[in-house]
Amino acid sequence: MYQEPTPQSLKEDALNVLECTEDLVEHICHEYMLSGEKVWVMIHTLAVTKMLEFPELREELEDQYGEF
Repeated sequence: MYQEPTPQSLKEDALNVLECTEDLVEHICHEYMLSGEKVWVMIHTLAVTKMLEFPELREELEDQYGEF
């Protein structure tokens, strides 16, 4: 049964995602000799591109970044 997320559960989920992402970035930087800045820019770009797959977010993203 679906339960509406609470601010606390959203915060915990976000921290878990952040910790996993930071570990992944660290691994990629060491494994492929890439800078952290470069990897974080790539993650940002990939995240925006992925979000474009959600029609309800597309208009908001286009307002922020311009038309895709």
